[in-house]
Amino acid sequence: KRTRTIPAKKYYHFIKLMGRSASHIVLECALATHPNLVFLGEERKSLSSMVDEMVSVILQRAQAGKEYGVFLIPEGLIEFIPEMRALIDALNSALVLYPEAPMEQLKGDEKALFETLPASIQQQLLLDRDPHGNVQVSQIDTQLLFLDLVKKELKAKNFSGKFSAQDHFLGYEGRACFPTNFDANYAYSLGLLAALAIRDHLTGMICALQNLASSVSHWKPKMVPIIQLMGLERRQGKEKPVIHKALVDLSSPSFLELSSKRSSWRFEDDYQYPGPIQFFGCPEITAPAAVRRKT
Repeated sequence: KRTRTIPAKKYYHFIKLMGRSASHIVLECALATHPNLVFLGEERKSLSSMVDEMVSVILQRAQAGKEYGVFLIPEGLIEFIPEMRALIDALNSALVLYPEAPMEQLKGDEKALFETLPASIQQQLLLDRDPHGNVQVSQIDTQLLFLDLVKKELKAKNFSGKFSAQDHFLGYEGRACFPTNFDANYAYSLGLLAALAIRDHLTGMICALQNLASSVSHWKPKMVPIIQLMGLERRQGKEKPVIHKALVDLSSPSFLELSSKRSSWRFEDDYQYPGPIQFFGCPEITAPAAVRRKT
């Protein structure tokens, strides 16, 4: 059961939440906690528009005497920002051909954008790629990028109010708790299904469970050939087969619920405290919020 809460009334909290590409985690966290602002990578907003949005909220809340707030930022957001995506693609290509000095190969808009970024973000964008050739977004302090740009914009607007900010990254500690009943049942069922696939010599398959909004006895096992989930993406300068990312559907009930409420959260202090995860009891207490909404 959620209860109303409020953060310390002296800070803006820039919170980065985990999620390599898709913004499912930040969407669910927003629905559970009601932050003042939340960004989803799938909305593909420009960097300047998001900074303007943050600054606008800060200015309007300051007029109401509220010099505090909470902004949620998904880990993978930086790759969905159109101008940042172009910059990352340019750096990816340059790192393959000119690993010693890739930034010297940047031109035009990409070069101009790179030069406006804080030095720490520049260095993080040049870090070694993962085995797939992707930027290691968990090592990029996106929340600090926004914090820095917001400070600059407030200064440019001669903001005379108080702006104190804290940055946070809730990564592995956010998923290091004990499993819920749902987690345990889900993992056990997938393991059982995998064992059956091995027994029946089924290879190249993905095990899945359907009807998860119902009780465990009504779950439906399914196996999908992995090839059906694959498409071509550019990795390390070459087209390679990869599994398509399951991104947030902007027409889904969860996103539509967020869309209907997020504007009121900007200026109202409707912060919610979901309470600890429950491991036993009736579904109204133990089921994840997403499952409760579907029922």
